[in-house]
Amino acid sequence: IPSSYLADNWGRKKTLLLGVVFAILQWFIFFFGYGFFWMSLGAACFGLFHACFSGTDSALIYDTDKELGEEKRTLRSLGSYESAQYVLKIGAPLIASVIAKDLLDWQFHTLIAIDLVLSLIAVLFVFRLTEPDHKMDVHQMEAGIMHDAWKMFRRNPYLFRVMMNKELVFLGSLTLYLSFHAFLV
Repeated sequence: IPSSYLADNWGRKKTLLLGVVFAILQWFIFFFGYGFFWMSLGAACFGLFHACFSGTDSALIYDTDKELGEEKRTLRSLGSYESAQYVLKIGAPLIASVIAKDLLDWQFHTLIAIDLVLSLIAVLFVFRLTEPDHKMDVHQMEAGIMHDAWKMFRRNPYLFRVMMNKELVFLGSLTLYLSFHAFLV
């Protein structure tokens, strides 16, 4: 949600560029860092990279189709984009599990260096993006959504209580999971 506000306020292109910078920082940390602290910092940079891209890329596709007057093809464009992402997520772990089990340190660093170079190339692609105009006042729309949500909670306090109970159960189970997870102990 914060990255979506950032993309609406600051621009989609700049948010994507910030995401690529976080990806580059992540690969630098993974290349040079050693130990739990650096692994955690790299994972945090990966999370920020993913947050900057999450939804911003889809919004960019939607806004582009809307500006070109081809809103009817937006669903097809988003479907193709998502399919391309998931094809890699299906095949890459299988290939990586076969390759990564026997890697030496220098080979592993070579793979990280390749990711770093590809992230640097991504900067060039992001710079070449042309950001479409936003057709609606996003601030007014989001303020209306928040206003409607608070009005709904005031009208139905039971709904707010149910939502908070659900979140508290989720956070409690997540805390237990993270506290006793074998990797983190």
